[in-house]
Amino acid sequence: AIYSFEWGKPYTTGAGGMLTTNSVELLERIDVLIGDLAVNTSFLESILLEIQRGLFNILNGTGVEMRLRRAYRLLRDKYLTRPTVDVGDDWELKQGYIQRPDNLTVKAGMRQIRQWPNSMKNRRQNAKVIEQQLRKNGIQLWPKQSHADVTYLRYPVRVSAKSELLSRASKLSLDLAGWYFSPVHPLNGKDLNKVGYFAGMAGEAEKSIEQIVHMPTGRRMTSKKIRLIVQLISETCQ
Repeated sequence: AIYSFEWGKPYTTGAGGMLTTNSVELLERIDVLIGDLAVNTSFLESILLEIQRGLFNILNGTGVEMRLRRAYRLLRDKYLTRPTVDVGDDWELKQGYIQRPDNLTVKAGMRQIRQWPNSMKNRRQNAKVIEQQLRKNGIQLWPKQSHADVTYLRYPVRVSAKSELLSRASKLSLDLAGWYFSPVHPLNGKDLNKVGYFAGMAGEAEKSIEQIVHMPTGRRMTSKKIRLIVQLISETCQ
């Protein structure tokens, strides 16, 4: 299993991730591969990433951060998306693709571990408030099995007017997201053909993508923001 630690995750150091396995033999092979390919993070990269972590902690969930995120997505889709390269049946990792974590990133990760219990408690409390407000407005809750012990990163809601809803939320600087816009995100439209995907290949996924939005559950989410978002969903989609 592989876990990402990038900015959108509940446990984030801004870069990197974690790999776990129950196979000692596989772990030994992975250690050799990482040892051959991994390079040390440069001093400049380390400092820049630390600055990004500081800005992320200050701006995450604010109107400024949401505007910057939208601007980045526009630039990414127009200028920064890398072209898809067909490598046939063979591929290989290049030296430098894997970086060893620097000391500042390790310290940031340890801080996250210490904060983890409170972070998860906060997300559970916000999810309860979200569900209370959804019930109050007659909006269907996301289904889950009675025995499931769920901590939501973002709470999914099925809606009938996704595009209009996201547009209105953006104008009001409310943190409501559509996340994925195709089963092969971030590719969309004609670009899907580049990876051999054609409309209808994953019908249920396509249907869900057209209907699902997500509400954040993190520490920046307040009861007031939850009420405003749920009210907007109710006004737009019911």
